[in-house]
Amino acid sequence: MIASSAALGVAMAGYGVASTCFGALLLWGKTHLGTWAHRALLIALIAHVVFLASDYWSPLHRPALHIHHALAWTSLLMVVGYVLASTRHHMHTLGAFVVPLSLVFLAGAAIGLDPDPTSFPASRLVLSIHVGLNIVGIALLALAFAIALAYILQEKLLRRRQLGGMFQHLPPLETLDRVGLYCVGAGFISLTMGILLGIAWILNGHSTASPMRLGHSFAIASWVVYASVLALRLAWGWRGRRAALGTVVGFLCALVGVGAYWVRAYELS
Repeated sequence: MIASSAALGVAMAGYGVASTCFGALLLWGKTHLGTWAHRALLIALIAHVVFLASDYWSPLHRPALHIHHALAWTSLLMVVGYVLASTRHHMHTLGAFVVPLSLVFLAGAAIGLDPDPTSFPASRLVLSIHVGLNIVGIALLALAFAIALAYILQEKLLRRRQLGGMFQHLPPLETLDRVGLYCVGAGFISLTMGILLGIAWILNGHSTASPMRLGHSFAIASWVVYASVLALRLAWGWRGRRAALGTVVGFLCALVGVGAYWVRAYELS
């Protein structure tokens, strides 16, 4: 437990330092800031993995079915997704949007205790897959949300003809739009499969779902928004700022749903 707590503290501190450095990199574009940002991010990632590993091998281990562990895994996948995207598409300053969000999710995982293990039957394979798919979906949609924020900011700077500073350090609008579409598409597929498995779990009589009604409602609302955004993009060529705004709205709905689950888990702790 001591090793797990220490690793969690190091991970959160590392993400905090990386967030600050990435923000400064976005504003001033100094190369050494990017170097320090990536060093802090690497330390945070290692500590994050150590935290999850030590927690897994702990005698008090509770599986990722619990919201606190799900948040920790989602936080990790966000950063991994950012690292892959930045490496392939040279989107390094996107860390100023992704890493702080990852830190928020990890902080949510650190606050409060897990509920009684009997509240969530971890032995159920369907429920485990349902949670896993939702974790992957939320992580991808969180990455899309960060990209959408960067797009909105970049587009605003372009309209105002503020072509220095942050405008030069942000990725091109076309790159942001394309990568954002990939993330929304993949996240939507994962979220859809997760929701369907969750519905199947409920219909089979394993849960009344009443304690989580708010979370379910916002999960469905998020799905509807993302489905609309994808339909408008693919069928009618809807892209750019409107698509980015739709992505932001969809993730905010998903975030409220996650918050509802977290509050319920905190009440049960």
